[in-house]
Amino acid sequence: IPDRVEAGTLLVAAAVTLSSISVTPVVLAHLKSTMQVLESSGCTFSSEPLCETGKGFQGDDRLARLTIYPPKVVLKSVTFATAPFPGIPTDMQPQLCVLCAVAAGVSVVTETVFENRFGHVKELGLMSAMFGEDEEFGGYENDDADDTDKKNAKRSIRGSNGAPLTPRDVTGQDLRATAALVLAGLVCGDHDVTNVYGVTHLDRGYEQLDAKLNALGARITRRG
Repeated sequence: IPDRVEAGTLLVAAAVTLSSISVTPVVLAHLKSTMQVLESSGCTFSSEPLCETGKGFQGDDRLARLTIYPPKVVLKSVTFATAPFPGIPTDMQPQLCVLCAVAAGVSVVTETVFENRFGHVKELGLMSAMFGEDEEFGGYENDDADDTDKKNAKRSIRGSNGAPLTPRDVTGQDLRATAALVLAGLVCGDHDVTNVYGVTHLDRGYEQLDAKLNALGARITRRG
């Protein structure tokens, strides 16, 4: 079964760089909630079945090739909450926060599945992503308070309206946070370098993500 989070990460990479790519193989039913967020941001999709695999694999349960078409200018802000399957995966929340960070307007993200799931916020804030707590927007604020990262915590994110983020040295504290920082590095401008530390986390959940992104036009160099 194809990994829906790896596929979703590649789709977000395409969205934030306003690039059209095809991902294969995917199971559309597994990606539907992530696709709905991306559609809300202005992306569209087309799909092509790869094969007819018999009973139990019809319609959106078939293996398919999925192509994403981002908007031509800037992504729209989105509002979403994570949830168990078939809802929006909590493992996609950090990557979708990067989409929010470069969109137009204020997005609102609610984490309902796990506590302490906004560890990437501080690192993205170093890259000029603008976060606030709950429904109120503000610049990045320290999350040391006891209740800021509990379940059902919200973050508002004021997007850059398509402007590049700021390159920084950043560190991923877990698998999906590190993936999000890699995606953020893709939107830091053509001549800027972002150093992402913590790639050992990344390797636990992705197979050669850097090589796949490089094949799509990124310039990622692994050191050490």
